[in-house]
Amino acid sequence: MLRFGKPTVRARKPSPLATRYLAAVLVLWPLWGFPAAEEAPSLPICPDEECGRPALSETWNFCPICGRRYPRAEQVEGDRYQNEQEGFRLKRPNKEWSFLLRGIGLETINEQATVGLTSKDVLSVVIVDRVNKSADLEDYLLIASPHKSFKGARELERKDLRIGQLDAVKMKWAAVVDGAPFHFYYTFLLHQGKGYRIISWIEPEKDDAGTQKEISKLEESFELLR
Repeated sequence: MLRFGKPTVRARKPSPLATRYLAAVLVLWPLWGFPAAEEAPSLPICPDEECGRPALSETWNFCPICGRRYPRAEQVEGDRYQNEQEGFRLKRPNKEWSFLLRGIGLETINEQATVGLTSKDVLSVVIVDRVNKSADLEDYLLIASPHKSFKGARELERKDLRIGQLDAVKMKWAAVVDGAPFHFYYTFLLHQGKGYRIISWIEPEKDDAGTQKEISKLEESFELLR
């Protein structure tokens, strides 16, 4: 269920070229090798840790066992996106960016993505992966980095950083997809069995200091809800 504040969500479709390449690239990123991977929950879960019962239908608002209110899956208020079920929120870098949500454009980008954002030159998505709780950040990087996606991918930069309460790794890659060059920015975070990939891509000639600042602002806005 979506609850909208000010109308900042627009069903603006990315260009056909952008859709083609991002869909082609992101779909090639299965999580090979993660042990005990779980399926993403499709129904809200009771927030009471002692109860933890899933709703019988996505239309249910209250847990039938303990009476607690189920969290709304997604909320967009002003510049902020929040997902109670996946446990995170983030902000768009500025008003030139639009959110892409399921049902209003996200499926045209990638079916795995939880949320997407788009500006004139950049497409970004957040993908949430279920991983084994024994995996560390380096394990996650090894499995989910783009070197497994296409031949000839080159790592250009790597930076360790701290985002909110979490250690994170940011990587920049260059690759050629169907004859067209692209730059890809990945930020990887890991928390209690969930891996978060913030992925942005851009044509190399548009990858300037201003655009990089906006991508960093998006990544640094990521916060855990619990």
